[in-house]
Amino acid sequence: AVGGGDDWLLVLFLLIALAGVILAFRLRAATDRLWKQEAELVVSRGQVSDLEKALEHRDEVLEREIFSRTLTLETEKQRLERERAELASSHSRLKRLVDIDPVTGLATRDGFRGLVDSELRRSLREGRPVSVIAFGIDRFRELNHTGGHDAGDRALNALGEIVNTVFRRAGDASGRLGGDRIGVIVPGASREAAMRLAERVRVETWRLAMPHDDAPGVDRVTASAGCMTVGPRTRTEADTVLGAAEAALGVARRQGGNRAVSDRPPSRGKPSLRPVSGPPATG
Repeated sequence: AVGGGDDWLLVLFLLIALAGVILAFRLRAATDRLWKQEAELVVSRGQVSDLEKALEHRDEVLEREIFSRTLTLETEKQRLERERAELASSHSRLKRLVDIDPVTGLATRDGFRGLVDSELRRSLREGRPVSVIAFGIDRFRELNHTGGHDAGDRALNALGEIVNTVFRRAGDASGRLGGDRIGVIVPGASREAAMRLAERVRVETWRLAMPHDDAPGVDRVTASAGCMTVGPRTRTEADTVLGAAEAALGVARRQGGNRAVSDRPPSRGKPSLRPVSGPPATG
């Protein structure tokens, strides 16, 4: 019985030792796995760090590229804005060359024709008259021949200044018709009102007393005028009106100049013809 008890204890001891060995192996294996996992974790952390650095570097590269492209686009935008401003300035200068007469500073004939056309359409809509007056320097060719083109330009500029002084209402507009002729459009003006205004210009030109040595019997520069009035609701063309005003101006010149003539006599019976020379007419 005693021998049997010792065997049992020996077996128990062996079992306990075997369990300890198994447990030690399992602990070692678990420890190895933990070390391996920790090593893998360290490697993973390193990879994450490298990836973060790579991403940071990529972000820096992208930021620099975006900044560079933004700077390039801003520079290009400024260049385009400068070119646009230069183009607008060139267009404005070109428009002035086309629409503004360089001698008088008034609208060119084409520009003035456009104004007449607009006022004729407005007159048709609103049912009011509109008058066009053509002014011209008498014996302009002789003035240029004697005093040179500078003398002619001075007389033309003086006439333009007088026209701008007399016709100052909103809507009044003037332009150079060509040569020595200046046109004025007077919205809402009747024939009689247009003739009174034309007479004022004729008188002021006479009062300037600009010398004209090559005009027989006349000691100064004078101006004549031809008026054309379009009645309310009358449909007509700008060229027709301009042609009629210039034709009336031609009549005034053939009658001796220094006078205003309308396309037909004023309705109130006042004579539209003025003296060729001498002081301006009164009344």
